[in-house]
Amino acid sequence: MAKSSFGTGAFKSLSDEIIALAEHLGKQVVALDTRMGYPSSGTIWEEGYVVTADHVVVRDEGITVTLANGSEKSAELVGRDPSTDVALLKVDTEKTGAPESLDAASLRPGTLGVALSRNSEKSLNASLAVVNAIGGEWHTDSGGTVENYLRVDVPMYAGFSGGPLFDAGGLFIGMSTSRLSRQSAVALPAVTLKRVVAELKERGHVRHGYLGIASIPIAISEALRAKSGRQEASGLMILQIETESAGEKGGLLPGDILVGLGDHPVGGPDELQASLGPESVGKTVSARLIRGGGSIELPVTVAERPQARGGDWRGRWSHHHHHRRESGE
Repeated sequence: MAKSSFGTGAFKSLSDEIIALAEHLGKQVVALDTRMGYPSSGTIWEEGYVVTADHVVVRDEGITVTLANGSEKSAELVGRDPSTDVALLKVDTEKTGAPESLDAASLRPGTLGVALSRNSEKSLNASLAVVNAIGGEWHTDSGGTVENYLRVDVPMYAGFSGGPLFDAGGLFIGMSTSRLSRQSAVALPAVTLKRVVAELKERGHVRHGYLGIASIPIAISEALRAKSGRQEASGLMILQIETESAGEKGGLLPGDILVGLGDHPVGGPDELQASLGPESVGKTVSARLIRGGGSIELPVTVAERPQARGGDWRGRWSHHHHHRRESGE
């Protein structure tokens, strides 16, 4: 049989490089037994720790991790942050260094990479991925902050959430997740993972500021701006205030329009979330309000958002209800 004349060009070289890259980097990819009948993946973050997607860790105990060499290890849940979809496990891993990461600022749309995971048989899966959109700071619907928004063209086969995404040079781009966006796969950049993992190691969760208010975004009319002396075109009207919350203790009232908190303007829920990051907890900041047509400022000491069972912090103080958004900040 005659030998094919194909298989000697750039396309074959690309295929060989992807195979070699996947086999080499696959040593850092583990399979998780956390969801009955559904495969999940994770990445050895450093010796003794595995990072994965929070939404795939459906139980806090009885977690098993299968390493690349086939050995099974019991894992302990160190902590989780549903708002960024990150969970950290403590595992007796193989001796491997942390993945060398790529600064998201150096990425460009069109960057080629490879997304890795392990399937239900614990074998390695690899898929060519394209970073097709790179944005700035992103505030998720669950109240988390992601330093750089990375949208990725990659088929999200079962098990890919929690797995790593590497560039063509083998540098770690981020962690794949299908939970944070309904439109496409998203990769959480290395800078976000480093920050979240550090907090999970320290306290088991990521702190978020909390005012205990339910609010709705509104436009501020020119007449009200003129009357109050404020220039903001939008703000959050407070609908409810939780008893004994930071908002109540600070003197906020239903009907107030919140237009700023500390150094942050507040024109909507995203801006309020941005003002209530981990660094805000315990700090006394100035709440800028329109009340009764006038402008006032009140000192408010930001509390820490309560941690609810099952990793869901939102409860009744933060949910979507038709066109109205009630924020639990």
